[in-house]
Amino acid sequence: MKAIAGSLLLLALCACAPSLDELRSEPIRFTTTQPVPYDAMANCILARTTEERAGTMQMDARHQVAYVVVPATAEYTVRAVGGGSTVEWRRRKLIGDLGGLEEAARAIVVRCSQA
Repeated sequence: MKAIAGSLLLLALCACAPSLDELRSEPIRFTTTQPVPYDAMANCILARTTEERAGTMQMDARHQVAYVVVPATAEYTVRAVGGGSTVEWRRRKLIGDLGGLEEAARAIVVRCSQA
């Protein structure tokens, strides 16, 4: 039953998925700084998000920033700060935090900071 509900939620999200520009115009829901290099943090976030949905990553080594996009749902922006990284997370506009997206995103960042 839980799998069916999750599938229905994913279908509903994909049916009216925002463009990447629309997603990036949404407010940042949380920001955190972690003592993990930005590339390691971005790769870890990508690996963790693909456990749920297939994420994609764009890394700009010159500017030391990476964008991890969870299709139709959210985006992590990971920037190098000293020897660590700052992670910003934003999600598409929803009536509520369906399925605990923000809580799950925070948990992913915490797990990656401890890896």
